[in-house]
Amino acid sequence: MAAKAGQTVRERTIWRRLDRAMPEAVRRVVERLAARGRVVLVGGAVRDACLERPIHDLDFAVQGNAVELARAVANCLRGDFYVMDAERGTAR
Repeated sequence: MAAKAGQTVRERTIWRRLDRAMPEAVRRVVERLAARGRVVLVGGAVRDACLERPIHDLDFAVQGNAVELARAVANCLRGDFYVMDAERGTAR
């Protein structure tokens, strides 16, 4: 994730906070999957970055296979993987 030219100082600060909150392993997986479809950081992490609060978790909306993203991130971090709603393609 990187700040874009023409952004305000506040926008650049938010991007930096979000960038620091994302573990390198997660970043690599997200970048690899983003090459195949859109991956967008959403939810509380964005809100907390804007409000300058600690960021505790990262939620992504994806174009494509969200279950695949969740499984890949869990594998990279050696974490647990759960399908929350197979019909809607939701996992963590």
